[in-house]
Amino acid sequence: MHSAIPLPTVFWLLWEHDPQGHPNGGGGMYLTCTEMMKLGQLYLAEGNWKGEQIVSRDWVQEVYLKQLVKADKMMPATQMVFLELLYMEDEESVLKSEVANKLNLTKTSITRATAQLEGMGLIRQMKSGTEIAIKRNYTRKEYYENAKAYLINPVQKEITIMRCEATFESFSAGETALSQESELNLPRIEERAIYKGEEVVDQLEIVDARSEDPDDCLKVQLWKYNPSYFAREGCVDPVSLACTFKGNEGERIEMSIEKLLAEL
Repeated sequence: MHSAIPLPTVFWLLWEHDPQGHPNGGGGMYLTCTEMMKLGQLYLAEGNWKGEQIVSRDWVQEVYLKQLVKADKMMPATQMVFLELLYMEDEESVLKSEVANKLNLTKTSITRATAQLEGMGLIRQMKSGTEIAIKRNYTRKEYYENAKAYLINPVQKEITIMRCEATFESFSAGETALSQESELNLPRIEERAIYKGEEVVDQLEIVDARSEDPDDCLKVQLWKYNPSYFAREGCVDPVSLACTFKGNEGERIEMSIEKLLAEL
């Protein structure tokens, strides 16, 4: 019994073989919980173990792609990485580790996100010294157009609270933000956005706007990713803003969004 791949001696892994010497791929593996964790880490590090490439990075990426490319929509982390690259200059590339640090993504999340974007044909990954750099495959406008079908609505849920409760940082969103960039009229109740994971969310008291003075109310969108990463001058970023209207694009909204995105 021996390992199916040339793992370093730090791994203790046995795999049963049949009398002809073929590994029993369906079972017969012997390893401790610690070894299982090490294999998981090896996978997360794209086949690299402490600087040594034990398993082909291309093979690891292929495994991810088989799981993710079939997805017809971006994961929240994928959309975050997409936006980070969208707002960069056309010829710029960036280290994957830098994007992960900036967006507070785990190694698992950044690996899955970049694999999904690569599988969608939107980016490419390349070696940069001992690290991996990522870069858009298109100009900003083309990048967005090719990604439109995959983009998700970042709003998880919308709640209404009393305006006096809004002592937390939030960003102009919805028709409120869109009206600032177009001729759309302001909505009766102002709309703001925050990340759904903020601690303050659990402390907010939801009210029924129908029984309150609209001037005293505030609509709060709870986003699947943190709008602060891409917000500009107190407003959510234009592409995310456009995505919040998915499935609810009246003629007025469509015209306003078209104007909003014209400068991409």
